[in-house]
Amino acid sequence: MHRGEQNNNDFDFDAVIIGNSCVENILCVKKLPQLKSHKEVELAGCWTSVGGNGLNVACYAQKIGMKVSFYSKV
Repeated sequence: MHRGEQNNNDFDFDAVIIGNSCVENILCVKKLPQLKSHKEVELAGCWTSVGGNGLNVACYAQKIGMKVSFYSKV
């Protein structure tokens, strides 16, 4: 979701990011611009990002105007 686009999920957030070491699960978002240093893979409507950390993804998503909910095991 980018600035100006409508939230199409039942949550109050554009993205829910669950960090787990070097793999993040990015939920509730239909599309996400590729992050520099990350490789995004979409499986069953959910994005998985490999090569960074959930905090980086959450900060980037917020920077491009998304309303983010972030959870981490760390």
